[in-house]
Amino acid sequence: MLIIDTVISGRASWTILDELEKSGRFISSGQINPVLVVDEDGKKLKKPFRRFVDQRPADSIKVSRILTEDRGAAFEGVAAFVYPGLIVKFGEEHGIYPLFGSWHDVPSFCRERYLGILNKFFDVINSIISGESEEIVSEKRNIFCGELVKSGVLKEEESLSWEKFGIKFPIDSIRETSSHVIQLYFSDKVTNQIISDVAEEQKK
Repeated sequence: MLIIDTVISGRASWTILDELEKSGRFISSGQINPVLVVDEDGKKLKKPFRRFVDQRPADSIKVSRILTEDRGAAFEGVAAFVYPGLIVKFGEEHGIYPLFGSWHDVPSFCRERYLGILNKFFDVINSIISGESEEIVSEKRNIFCGELVKSGVLKEEESLSWEKFGIKFPIDSIRETSSHVIQLYFSDKVTNQIISDVAEEQKK
């Protein structure tokens, strides 16, 4: 099994790979091979979370800049939500830690703006792949970068509000990570109800 993941501070990839290793030593045995794409040549890696990058340098690809991952998935027209409270509570009660998360299209009122930028990005990639001249590639890159700056889609203040995504349960608190993954927390009552519903569904 091959796992490809992007790495900024290293926390997310370390958490996933460390759990896989502890539960069955899948990494060291070669049953799972991680390929890690590391942002800013590893300069942002935090000491506690760089173990797999340092131990497996041949499986790590260091790049100068990851464009989308460090700015949030909304650049690609989607938004990532995770539910840490559900994960922890379900694990405490049932002994397993499911990955409660969801992807959502960005709201319709701004979807055209995001996808328009993404299409211009693809224009640059396609130009390179098809072997167009350096002049044409440079022209398309300049168009993309200009539209990207003008659109403001990568600015923090442009972060999309969770209320726009139609989450049907009342939210108790919200946190946005440095890579703009939105963490939603429910009250204990709502959390218990969701877990009860999920557990009942699993029995069917």
